[in-house]
Parts: sequence; C-alpha cells; structure tokens
Amino acid sequence: NPASGNVTLEYHSEEAKTLQIKLLNATGSCVFSETTDKFKNSYSAKLSLDDFAPGIYFVQFTTDKSVSIKKLIIQK
Repeated sequence: NPASGNVTLEYHSEEAKTLQIKLLNATGSCVFSETTDKFKNSYSAKLSLDDFAPGIYFVQFTTDKSVSIKKLIIQK
C-alpha cells in the first residue's frame, strides 16, 4: 500500500458462510462489489486497479458474522 496495476484481495475466516467484498471511494460510494454464498474459510481474488482513479479507498469485507474495513491507496 500504495498499490497500482493489480491487487489481491484476501479474507480468511473459519466461521463465515457468506462473504461480500466492497471497494468504497473516499466519499463512501461503492465502486466495486462481489458476493460469494459458498465461502469456504478463505477467499482470494485479483482486482485490476486500472479503471479506478488514484486516491484513498476502503475495502469492506462483510460476512454473516462480522465486518472488517481496510484502507487501500491507489496510485498511477
């Protein structure tokens, strides 16, 4: 962090059954969202940052058990 090009989003939990990932910009607007209903302890996905403007973003991981937010800085 900061990142450019591609970033790998990873989440691990032994208790969660569903997972929703959102990428939020600095104003809180969702610019990317993905949901999986068959979550099996870990999730990993590569996200291309080429379509996003440089700036501060927040990655929100929401499961049926918890919410976790991480900061992501995108640079070109």
